[in-house]
Amino acid sequence: MLPVENEKVWEIPRPNKEVATEISAAIGCLPVIGQLLLNRGVESAEGAAAFCNASLDGLHDPFLLDDMERAVARLRRAISCREKILVFGDYDVDGISGTALLVRELDLLGCSPYYYIPNRLVEGYGLNKERIAKASQEGINLIITVDNGMSSHDEVRYAASLGIDVIICDHHEPDGNLPAAVSVLNPKRENSNYPFRELSGVGVALKLLTALSGKLPQNLDFTALGTIADIVPLVDENRILARAGLDMINADGKPAAGLLELFRVSGLEGKRINSGNVAFQLAPRLNAAGRLGSGHLGVQLLLTTSQALAQRIARKLDEDNRNRQAIEMEILAQALEKVENEFDPARDFSIVLSDSRWHPGVIGIVASKIVELYHRPAILIAMGDQVGKGSARSIRHLHMCDALRQCQQHLVGFGGHRFAAGLTVEAAKFSLYRDAFEQVCKGKLMEQDLRPVVRADATLALDEISSALIEQLELLAPFGNANPTPAFASLGVSVAGSSVQVLRGKHLKFAVRQGKKVLPAIGFRMEQYEHTLKERPLLDIIYTPQFNTYKGLTSIQLSLRDVRPHRQD
Repeated sequence: MLPVENEKVWEIPRPNKEVATEISAAIGCLPVIGQLLLNRGVESAEGAAAFCNASLDGLHDPFLLDDMERAVARLRRAISCREKILVFGDYDVDGISGTALLVRELDLLGCSPYYYIPNRLVEGYGLNKERIAKASQEGINLIITVDNGMSSHDEVRYAASLGIDVIICDHHEPDGNLPAAVSVLNPKRENSNYPFRELSGVGVALKLLTALSGKLPQNLDFTALGTIADIVPLVDENRILARAGLDMINADGKPAAGLLELFRVSGLEGKRINSGNVAFQLAPRLNAAGRLGSGHLGVQLLLTTSQALAQRIARKLDEDNRNRQAIEMEILAQALEKVENEFDPARDFSIVLSDSRWHPGVIGIVASKIVELYHRPAILIAMGDQVGKGSARSIRHLHMCDALRQCQQHLVGFGGHRFAAGLTVEAAKFSLYRDAFEQVCKGKLMEQDLRPVVRADATLALDEISSALIEQLELLAPFGNANPTPAFASLGVSVAGSSVQVLRGKHLKFAVRQGKKVLPAIGFRMEQYEHTLKERPLLDIIYTPQFNTYKGLTSIQLSLRDVRPHRQD
């Protein structure tokens, strides 16, 4: 079945040329940079300078987090008394990088902590009583969670009954009452005074370490990996930490053994690493082992100083990632078949699917693809005999955790964020849950919310595109959620000559003309627009201008986002 043929909505903000010019002049940039900053909520010259500099001085006081004093006091006592500490992380990149950060920094303080990453398939998400019991047998006195813990009420009480204290470092939405831990560090706590609520799990771990030692941890590269990979908004502290971490990764000198080997298997050795490389090349490999089982290899890779061991682990993660991709393609094909049989775009505001064949570690990726194709909230459930484990992904108009909360009577449990969540449902209640979730979506969404949106920051003529513009766009990096890669619209352009090519059956390449200006353009997976390019004399395009280097020569190229026949309105 083909994706829903909803006409895409183009959103181009109305320019404020006067303010944009003032901002850009104050920071010595092209006027359009001022408009991009306005689009990102920056409305003054001072704010623009702070945004572009992204200085570490802009980080907030970690003691503004509730319970931080108690967390630091308990951790200092553990260190001074040489107590045994266990860092318990999640199996995704946020949890893996946060675990590695805590272990590395605590080791430098002389306490040599243990760490543990649960097996997704056997143990599931978060603390579990079996591992807590084993920790007790091992003489563990303190557990520090990373990127989990907010829903572990029973497990925290069980740990306390065994004489084990728990410090929670998490960023998932609280589900009401807080676990009875020694300290719950989470910027999303109700009535929190912390200025920024969107920290990642590794970001919360960094805050604990900063409060403990009075200075930032050394491995900001780990923080960048987890922050970017978890798709938290790349604004405020997240952007500052991601920028500093990427700067560390790209600094002169040889990267750490694990990162170097990860770059090699990802085809990035010797290249400048950006947020896109982290999100689409490094993170999938670090995530791969955790998706198919346990993420401990990811922590081991980040912590090892042995080049030989790093090479073996990186190659194993690369292999796991290829296996994950094969599983993903199989599940996607099965899910699309189910969509064809079960989904009616004229009737349904959501897509909820289940199958006993599906791998619970991969369904989240497939759910994201379903959202991309059909522009509706999507939930995929790997169904077992008694219960199913699901991954939910949403669109911008629906807060997924709020929606799940409204039909939680049909769920065993759930947790997550605005755009992504995990859930557990009894097999016998699946139909009830699916229908209840559909009703929640119909109550919260309107039909226009289901139309895909393509955004541009501003309208440009092709002759306004220059090397200087592309270089100045980097001032806004790193790009990601809430700070998207800049995109521009050019209206009334044409295809230059008979330049349209279809590469590998799915990519478009052609030259675009406006007046005397001609630029090459490429549209990845946009083969469906071939006839539009050939049949329409005038076109509107949305794109990102970028440098393209080929055989040692660098030129400007337009990376297309969307194409439509030219409109006069």
